[in-house]
This record gives sequence, structure tokens and C-alpha cells, in this order.
Amino acid sequence: MKPILVHLHIYYPHLYKELREYVSNISPHKFDLFVTMVEEHSDIISDIKATFPNAKIEIVENRGYDVGPFIHVLNQVNLDDYSYVVKLHTKRDMAKGSLLHYFDVSGSKWRNYALDFISTANKFKYCIQEFEKNNNLGMVSNYHLICNKELDDKNAKKETIQLLKKLGYQADAYGFVAGTMFVVRAKLLNPLLRLQLNIKDFDIPDKKHSSTLAHTIERLLGCLVLIEKQKILDVLTPKQYLIPIQKLLLRLKFFAFRKKISSRGMITIKICKIPVYRRKIND
Repeated sequence: MKPILVHLHIYYPHLYKELREYVSNISPHKFDLFVTMVEEHSDIISDIKATFPNAKIEIVENRGYDVGPFIHVLNQVNLDDYSYVVKLHTKRDMAKGSLLHYFDVSGSKWRNYALDFISTANKFKYCIQEFEKNNNLGMVSNYHLICNKELDDKNAKKETIQLLKKLGYQADAYGFVAGTMFVVRAKLLNPLLRLQLNIKDFDIPDKKHSSTLAHTIERLLGCLVLIEKQKILDVLTPKQYLIPIQKLLLRLKFFAFRKKISSRGMITIKICKIPVYRRKIND
């Protein structure tokens, strides 16, 4: 097996130590670590150099969330030198009541789901073993975050399909990992480089997290796996056949009853999608 390419993007410095432990779980596999951050934090840099002496550390522009820096790293390497790519970043806590396709991802749940594949050395070892055994396995993440076109944003989906066509592919398969933390076969990312993107092509993030090139590439990363007839799977969760049933039950639950708190502090309760109660929290 060739080495593993690992990219760690640090935006929230207080989460670095957590990610450091996860990167350590990649051993004893040989890997090259690339670390990007948008501001220089001398304490973190010192820690990285002490823990991972061969790591390449770079301060980059704050463009494209974690995706812009990922493209920046891919432009510096030859993907053919690697068997797999691990993409990690400091995912912030989500607001109370946050949902992703009906799954509760509030607080640290989204981050914990995203990092599950690398949360222990044994889990990561198992993932690599599954890749080595199954030639049809292209990308691994947690099932809570593996998305398809059914519930995706229409504009993001449209832009992704346009990029696929630009690369010469028919958009006959669509799926991705929300939050872009995963391990993937390195060769599957090669078509991405044909777009000749660099970090300056990406927008500076805004507070609204509006649709940008970064969100389109997030989806494209998954689609590049699927168009090669490879699968995006959670190999760590038993009883995979129960996942569609779980999703269906959640959809029925939120159709029957939904309580939502908006960013402006407005509580809305809906029954069968019909608003039956609305009140401002501070009233």
C-alpha cells in the first residue's frame, strides 16, 4: 500500500488538540500530513512540529471554508503517490435543534459523526482493511452524513451537475458526505484537478454560509466516487439494512410534528407541515 495523504485544516484553534489525537490514530500507516490554517498560532505550530515532525504547515487565505485549502493542498501533490486521502477539519459545534436530513446534528454531534472513522486506531485500521478487501469501496464516512440528491439543495445540485458535465461525465449518480470529512481512494480525486482551481477561486466565507463554490465542490467530491461505480459507505455501523428504515421513521416523525427555533428567536410548531403555533422567545 502507498502512503496516505492527510489534510488537516485548522480554523477553530480550540479544536486542534482533539484533531491531533485523531491524526495520531492513522499510525502505524505511513502518511504525509499537510496542515493549513488561516491565522498563525505559534503554540499550535510548535505542537504540530513536536508531534508530527514531517508535517507541512502553511498559512492560507480564508477562502472556501475547508474546501479551498483542500484544493490548495491537492495542487501541491501527485495523487498517484498515495493510496488514500484523509480530509479533516475543525468542525464547530452546531446550534441547538440543528438537523441534517432529519438527523439531530446539534452541539458536537455532527463533528463526532464526521470523525467516527478515525476516532480510534482500530476503527481506522478496519476502514483501510475494508478498502483493501473491497475494490468497489470508494469513500468512507458516517451514515448520518452520507447524502443523496433526494434532499439536497436544488441550486447546489444544479451547479454540481454542471461541473460534472464540464469534466465530461453524465450525472447519473449523485451523493456526497456533508461536512467533507472522510477517507477516499486517492485516484478518484484526479478528475478534480482538471478544473484547474486554486484557493483564490473560492469566496471569503460569510456568516450566512450561503451557497458557494465550496459547497459545490463538497458535492462533487462524492459524485466523483459514484461515477466510477464506487460506493460511499459507513463500514463501521452494523445492520446497514436498518438505516433506510430509520430515515423513513424520522421523516414521518418530522412530518407529523416539528418544533423549530429560528435564528431570530422565533418558535414555530408545525403539525403535518401546517403551522399551529408561533411565538417569539423573548415575549
